[in-house]
Amino acid sequence: MQLHRLAVLPLAGALVLGPVLATPAFAAHSTRHAAVHAHEVHRHASARRASPFTVVGTLSAVDTSAGTVTVAVRSGTRDLRGQSVTATVTATARILVADVPVTLADLSVGSTVTVSGTRAGGVLTATRVLGH
Repeated sequence: MQLHRLAVLPLAGALVLGPVLATPAFAAHSTRHAAVHAHEVHRHASARRASPFTVVGTLSAVDTSAGTVTVAVRSGTRDLRGQSVTATVTATARILVADVPVTLADLSVGSTVTVSGTRAGGVLTATRVLGH
């Protein structure tokens, strides 16, 4: 009978302590999963967050009804170089030619411009257009 009790004691200990000892392993897994998920959410959120951009190039089009300018980019924000980009010009954007305030209609196609503003996703929003 005493031998039987000695055999049952480790089994009872395993049944009682098993879930307690296994809990940290499960907790570590769920914490790791939560950290990976939080990183993915942050990465996707940062893709939507507005970031600054600046391009310098030749003004190839001005659409006053849509409020956009198109620039053949020579320099500026690295991933935009060598491309033709279209930016929406906000109503409150500063538009200057030779340090004189002008309207979007006063910009001349073919002139050199510097356009700066924000980019959210693939949309460029110009808050400043400087004609040279």
